[in-house]
Amino acid sequence: MSSGTGGTRRDSLKNVPTGGERDTPFRGGVPSPPPVSIGAEVKNLARQVGRLSPSWRDPERYFEERDQLERALHRVARHLEVYGG
Repeated sequence: MSSGTGGTRRDSLKNVPTGGERDTPFRGGVPSPPPVSIGAEVKNLARQVGRLSPSWRDPERYFEERDQLERALHRVARHLEVYGG
């Protein structure tokens, strides 16, 4: 039998923020990335491309990372087309 207000402990924890929900600005339920200049983003992507290599332990990971980098490069290109560089 429970004593107190009649609610369960789970009910009392429903509205407790988890992780960085308090201090992280949100956009559509997804944490917003920190503002980065286009030059810094391109340098970061170039560094990631330079480190990209297949792994014998997890061959799928190479293709996943390659696809992520491709999408990121397309985003940068789209930004440059729209806003200029």
